[in-house]
Amino acid sequence: MKKNVIYLLLGFLGFFVSSCSDDDDDTLPVSSAYRMAIFNEGDFQAGNASISIITPENEIENDVFEKVNNRPLGDVAQSGIIINNQLYVTLNNSAKIEVMDPISFLSIATILDEEKSITPIYMSPLSSGKAIVSDLYDNSMILVNTNTHAIEKKIDVNTATKQMVTSRNKVFIAANNKMLVMDFSNPESPRSITITDTDESWFNARLVKDEDGNVWMLTSKALTCVDANKETIVKEFVFDGSNIVSASWPQSFL
Repeated sequence: MKKNVIYLLLGFLGFFVSSCSDDDDDTLPVSSAYRMAIFNEGDFQAGNASISIITPENEIENDVFEKVNNRPLGDVAQSGIIINNQLYVTLNNSAKIEVMDPISFLSIATILDEEKSITPIYMSPLSSGKAIVSDLYDNSMILVNTNTHAIEKKIDVNTATKQMVTSRNKVFIAANNKMLVMDFSNPESPRSITITDTDESWFNARLVKDEDGNVWMLTSKALTCVDANKETIVKEFVFDGSNIVSASWPQSFL
């Protein structure tokens, strides 16, 4: 979270990866003005997070948000997602979420916690103009109204949370030694699935949904498959500890 890492969020050839409040992943054609947008985390506490774009001529233009809005993006750009044709970028150390036009990057709103009691990490849409945001350092998740661009409440989940995926009208969330499950229609009553052998490796767990809607969780300790309908573990591959460095972070899987 606090490394100088470049996040490649958006697709090539003028398409964003779009998230909707159903089970289907759509693509949203936006503009021929750029081929890819790149989120730069920046240095922790330096407030130098930024957005770069790759133009159709394969040239890089940096600091596009700052140039358009005459102010910096914030401190540690963690992730971004499109909901209702608006781009939401979480900035964990700024305790805020910037909402902007996905084509021009012009600011639409700033969802800000004045007390800086939140560290927003990932965001996922729910139904009826709501979205849920994971929080790495608080034992709660943040419920956001995407119509008013306001924080509605915190939902106590008794664990820190990080990456999320959606399947079967549910949100599956990586958490400490467990996977949380929230219904789109009732996020305030989350359930949990115990994930074994996660130890501290859940911190950078990776989640992905396969073609059958199952949710896979990768940590440095194990690869676990959860049936999204039954909310039960159907497969688990525990790695041989003698060959895995305990501090290793999973990177990706296909």
